[in-house]
Amino acid sequence: MDRNRKVKILVVEDDEQYQRFLGELLTEMGYTPFLARTGWEGLKDCQLEEPQLVLTDIFMPHLDGVKFIELIRKSDYFIPIIAMTGGIGGKEKEHHLQSAWLRGADATISKPIDPDVLRSKIESLLKTYAEMREARGHSNAETGPDTND
Repeated sequence: MDRNRKVKILVVEDDEQYQRFLGELLTEMGYTPFLARTGWEGLKDCQLEEPQLVLTDIFMPHLDGVKFIELIRKSDYFIPIIAMTGGIGGKEKEHHLQSAWLRGADATISKPIDPDVLRSKIESLLKTYAEMREARGHSNAETGPDTND
């Protein structure tokens, strides 16, 4: 778990209570969470904090999660993204999660979040991205804009 402490995860979530829950959950898992309440804050935090992974809600005011994901991908940040949503059910929820995936999310998860499922997705994506960085000649810590084309 100590090795996770160095892994910074940006949580972009407009619901203050759920944001706090996710921050505490990630801390318990051994990660270092950074919290943003809007997509715009999340974009700024990507530059300032250089997280190793982003966990973003889809439905947020001002800049929704799908557009946030698109902007991250257009900026060439080489970073795994997990999109999440809740509050709506059935096919509509699946449609929004699929839309996030099509715009660049690496994984999706439904709220309420199962901690074991979240941990599994985080670990899998961190491992996959570390392998891709190694294959591309990036260091394991590098998450900024991809300059190796």
